[in-house]
Amino acid sequence: MNQDSSDHIIRFITAFTMGNIMSPKNYHLIFEWADGGRLNDLFLKEKKPILNGELVKRVAKQLEGLAIALKAIHDANIRHGDLKPGNILRFHPTKKDVIGTLKIGDWGLTKYHSESSTVLRKEKGLHTTIKYGTPFYEPPEVDIGDITFLYDVWSMGCIILKIIIWLLYGYGGIIEFHNDVKGSSKNGVPLYEREDSMGTEIGPSFKAKLRPIVLKWMDHINEQIVPDTALRALLTLVRNRLLVVDLPERMANATSETDDLGTSVAKTSPSQPAETRAEKIARVPERATSRELAQNIKEKILDDGKRPGDYWFREGPGRLIPSFSPR
Repeated sequence: MNQDSSDHIIRFITAFTMGNIMSPKNYHLIFEWADGGRLNDLFLKEKKPILNGELVKRVAKQLEGLAIALKAIHDANIRHGDLKPGNILRFHPTKKDVIGTLKIGDWGLTKYHSESSTVLRKEKGLHTTIKYGTPFYEPPEVDIGDITFLYDVWSMGCIILKIIIWLLYGYGGIIEFHNDVKGSSKNGVPLYEREDSMGTEIGPSFKAKLRPIVLKWMDHINEQIVPDTALRALLTLVRNRLLVVDLPERMANATSETDDLGTSVAKTSPSQPAETRAEKIARVPERATSRELAQNIKEKILDDGKRPGDYWFREGPGRLIPSFSPR
């Protein structure tokens, strides 16, 4: 990671061991100090952010930096595996710039990605013994153990959606969103839900979809954001390209080492005729790759912000926190 020049990946400084002949060695890593804490700390400290165009612009620029860093990670055949606000660190925030510089940290679940390990987990069922990330940020493919780089892209979609909620509704909105998604569950749950279907001769099949409550939240937000603004474009990106169950089909001559493509979540019985790639694209958007995520933020959000006018923020009809689930 230190070989990458990204300003949005935490910098490794050194490592050392402690121990002696009477005790096992302990290994320690030292990274640069995140003086602003975690992204979660920002939500808690700035419970009611003053929403204006400058804040939205700073957020969008930092998200672009994170997307570029994620692309660099994936280009190095590495999957982070636990992206969440608690693992996005803040550097040098100020009163004028409460966001500061955001960097990806906490590499404890990072995996060097190889096709052979993906197939092994899928065929042998070994994914049941492997720790993935935090459930709230996990994508649907964890249920079949077919994990690729696009795991991280789904997690980024969850993070960006939470940032949008914080911008509009503050910390109270984040708490309400978590409570709505969690429902009556005592444990953390992901943003998707699983629908079991009949098994086949080679194993079970299932469908996955976004939880209806998540769609309700995005519908509500969409109604409160003025069209042709940065926040609307950011929400559209999350909904149409990031929190998407369908993954790009792996092309016959492509491997995980040379591109960002992932294998598709099983949604139908193997006995049914497979869709062509053109049919699949026409039917439903596929989840973006990290490369496409960075391109979309630059071309569809930041570049549009160069136009004159109030693209970065216009006050909408209201910013009322939705409440869909009775308590």
